[in-house]
Amino acid sequence: MRRGYLMGSRHFMFRAQSGTAAEVLEAFLKQYYAKGAFIPREILVSSDIQELPAIGGWLSSLSGRKVRIYRPIRGEKRKLVGMAVANAESGLIGDAAAGGMELMEKMAKSLRLREIPRSVEGFDISNLLGEQAVGTVVRFVNGQPYRSGYRNYRIKRVQGIDDYGMMAEMVSRRVAKGDLPELFLVDGGKGHLHAVLKILESTVGEDGPAVVAIAKADEKRGENRDKIYLPGRKNPILLEPGDPVLLFLMRVRDEVHRRAILYHRTLRKKAFTLSDLDLIPGIGKERKKKLLTHFKSMQAIIEAGQDALAGVPGISTSLAKEISQFFLENGN
Repeated sequence: MRRGYLMGSRHFMFRAQSGTAAEVLEAFLKQYYAKGAFIPREILVSSDIQELPAIGGWLSSLSGRKVRIYRPIRGEKRKLVGMAVANAESGLIGDAAAGGMELMEKMAKSLRLREIPRSVEGFDISNLLGEQAVGTVVRFVNGQPYRSGYRNYRIKRVQGIDDYGMMAEMVSRRVAKGDLPELFLVDGGKGHLHAVLKILESTVGEDGPAVVAIAKADEKRGENRDKIYLPGRKNPILLEPGDPVLLFLMRVRDEVHRRAILYHRTLRKKAFTLSDLDLIPGIGKERKKKLLTHFKSMQAIIEAGQDALAGVPGISTSLAKEISQFFLENGN
């Protein structure tokens, strides 16, 4: 980055499997800049490195000016680091899938599949307390997105909060269309996996796709890795953080999750009514009246920023933040 513009990027592959992220990053910094690479005034890193002050002093002596190296915690620079990490993960996935089939063969072995999954479809649902429920499907072929295979579904048969029922409906409608992949990847846990298996057993039987589910790590329980659930197995399998198979499954999961949220937000934005304010803690009859009196319409409330909301009598800064966040997450 120079003057706020991205000037370029490069990927570097490490074949060694040992070492923490911080250790690998520290070794890379020392090796990369020791070769005479351009040294900027500021270097942002994604992990806490024990020898950051020493490395910063060394780089300062090499460049002849003070060099600041640190891990940003918030703000735009934190977002830049997040982008760099995402690009690194994508690069790793791309490298692993360079031949396409190599990754698919490895996945078949890791997930104990009966055939190589040349095509994989990811499934996810999105709703707000059971309202405006939608489902989405994304398709990957030989490790790469196949956007012609992306699909959106409005959930029609299930009422209320029933994630398993919604997933079952979407899969049932998808199966009816035919042209099925070798693998269904479900965003969820064992319950979602069983819901999908039940539909496949009653429709296509053993001729249907294999199914696995991926669930995010529960940090409250001290988990640090996403969990992969397989049919007929009680406990999930845990792949190593840098495993190309895990990274690919996460990529599919994140893609379908992003699409589901985007589709749901689009529908929610069209369907917001004044009664939706009742879903926000702290908004009662009087505050709702004050908001409408001030902004004149529901759409104006939705589009108002946090500062504008806080300018309404009776709306505190914290409540304004809650209102703004509610519409940001659920449709705006």
